[in-house]
Amino acid sequence: MHELKICVNSQTPLVRFKLDSNDLYGKYGEFSEPAPLSMFTEGEDYEYTPGGVSRIVYPFLRDSIAAGIIKDPHWVVLNPMAPRSITADGITLHHVMINPHMLSGFARFKESLWRAVHNLEPKQMQMDHFRYFSLYNWLCAWEMLELNSEIDFELTLICFIYTTFSNCSWDRCLPHFLRYSDGTSP
Repeated sequence: MHELKICVNSQTPLVRFKLDSNDLYGKYGEFSEPAPLSMFTEGEDYEYTPGGVSRIVYPFLRDSIAAGIIKDPHWVVLNPMAPRSITADGITLHHVMINPHMLSGFARFKESLWRAVHNLEPKQMQMDHFRYFSLYNWLCAWEMLELNSEIDFELTLICFIYTTFSNCSWDRCLPHFLRYSDGTSP
């Protein structure tokens, strides 16, 4: 069986670092990237995120590697405190970083969007916040295009779980999001 080259994008990271890259370099000295997650201390340097995306994507990638379906997957994700890239269980995570001011605007727009999608008390969406949300998405697209020029992915999965999957089950949605480059699905 042919092992697919896959790139995944999500807003929720697998882990959130408690220390920024400078503090990590101070603690561990210089390290090459991607750095293995195992070199850092869980609970002290980082913690696993509780979000649904990381609880779906990580096992999906790990189990797909074990089953021989994919090989060396790449995951592009927002993680401003993390090293630029890390590896965990054969998965390379590429961290997109935006400054704290932009991150705040990004989070405000994301919250407003979530509230609007779920018909909750709407908040006014502000153009500056939308710019930061768009900037993040552009940075992810750029990173994925750069990686694709090196790797030539056969499958790309973009996870926008809180809106996309809010009214349907994962197994019903999966065929609509997994597409090979020739337009067919698994």
